[in-house]
Amino acid sequence: MSHLWLLIGLEFGIAIISDLLGRGIAYIDSMLGDRFSHASSVRLMQHAAKLDLEHFEDSTFYDKLERARQQTVGRMTLMSQVFSQGQDILTMIFLAGGLIAFNPWLIVLLLVTLLPAFWCVCLMCGYAFARKNFYGKEILFASILGTLMIPPQVIMIPLYRCGAHCAVDGDAIWHISRAAIYRGASG
Repeated sequence: MSHLWLLIGLEFGIAIISDLLGRGIAYIDSMLGDRFSHASSVRLMQHAAKLDLEHFEDSTFYDKLERARQQTVGRMTLMSQVFSQGQDILTMIFLAGGLIAFNPWLIVLLLVTLLPAFWCVCLMCGYAFARKNFYGKEILFASILGTLMIPPQVIMIPLYRCGAHCAVDGDAIWHISRAAIYRGASG
């Protein structure tokens, strides 16, 4: 029994450390993004201060200057998303490697059970969309394609975080399912 409590305490400690690291990374990311956008804006203003007034009266040049200012803000968000995708890919590779190392038959079992189910859903949906005409067909088709393209592993952690912030009453299931429907439909 003591060993069990030790493992539970260890898992709790790892969860706390993981949460603190996640918050620290988000804070550092936002600080670096703010500093980068501030430095880019200052450099852009210094460059604009060197220009003559006739450049600002030209609408095409002013539009280019305004687009350059707007693009400095979005660059850090883009870099953050690229690194986040890289981290997710690395996590999936290690999870797949661990699954193969510990029990390779689980992969065979997943393939044997998931592929026929996926195939049947695709066949039934394809038949319905090909043969039947109904209101909202295009929207429903786009939402089905969107949910099929997003693997559930991608939204597993956000759904868990959403569930952790929900109240522990009868509405908790509704909030989680509503978030899953919204996330699946938005693609």
